[in-house]
Amino acid sequence: MSKMLRLREWLTLDEAATHVSSLVEENVSVLDLLRLGAERHLTLSVRIPNPTMAKLCAFKAFDEVPKAVPLRANPDLPWTGELVTLGDSIDGITWVVETRHEPVEVYGVFELLMIGGDAISVEDEYQARRGGPPLEFVSMNGAYIIEPKTLLYGELQGGRPFKLMERFEDDSGYYPASRLPPDSELVVRPASINDLVGKLQPPRAEKPLAAKERTSHLNVIGVLLELLRSPRPGRDTEAAIIKEMLENYPDKAGISKRNLETKFAEAKKSLKG
Repeated sequence: MSKMLRLREWLTLDEAATHVSSLVEENVSVLDLLRLGAERHLTLSVRIPNPTMAKLCAFKAFDEVPKAVPLRANPDLPWTGELVTLGDSIDGITWVVETRHEPVEVYGVFELLMIGGDAISVEDEYQARRGGPPLEFVSMNGAYIIEPKTLLYGELQGGRPFKLMERFEDDSGYYPASRLPPDSELVVRPASINDLVGKLQPPRAEKPLAAKERTSHLNVIGVLLELLRSPRPGRDTEAAIIKEMLENYPDKAGISKRNLETKFAEAKKSLKG
């Protein structure tokens, strides 16, 4: 990535397509990026230049919500409820959106969750750029955006999801927006481009073990086999096994407290899959 792009918070779709094309060494169009975003292979973002209203919200798995809480999958007036289920499951989980806050003004660059009116806006953009028909259906559950996480004072900040809202014409309240704001713009953050390029690159072949590392692994296996051939009480913890290995084979390559603790932890993680 060029030095200038490292400083950019976001790229236009055209800029992102040109940049991804150079990284993967094949032509990648804006339509490709929109399709990848719609299918959740690429995290798309939206730039909201002017303040718009939104409610801070939270997502809960349907099974984790107390059964006494009334849930309405297709409410007649979705803006009057505190909990609304999303129509489609995401990653095999049916999610419930909870909003318990008054609308606030938001603007800037946000990532798209691709679960409501935000996903429809992406499909709209895709159809418009390819000369297809505009979408006529709307999302009654609203459009959703999320703050990108940033490192601030040594800690990750942000990551809050919002439901975009629109005001009734008579100013009597707010209702969920069926699309992204009309003056907004779909963009791509550099971090999302890096993630996409990582997915497109062929997997790296594992390097063969060096002779020293191979000897170390074989020594660990050999010592464990020796312990198995002479069972005795007291070998009921990893610490006890490591202690005995160090006492009996202190000069063997790979038989060190730090290496054994590391290898044992990696072995357990590997078994768990």
